[in-house]
Amino acid sequence: MSREIIKIVTTTGMIADAAKIVGGTRVNVTGLMGPGVDPHLYKASAGDVTRLSEADIIFYNGLHLEAKL
Repeated sequence: MSREIIKIVTTTGMIADAAKIVGGTRVNVTGLMGPGVDPHLYKASAGDVTRLSEADIIFYNGLHLEAKL
């Protein structure tokens, strides 16, 4: 079984927290939106696009929460 660290990118902090709890030491989690950011209005930066393209897994809420991402 591989022990490679899985790169996870999440949209919101709440999803990042859940991914960290579930993945533990097997994951490296990056959340794109910090505290106080409105996910409905958030627009991805060039750095965000790079992080998303380099991720092994992307977790997002959907249902138009991250409408402009």
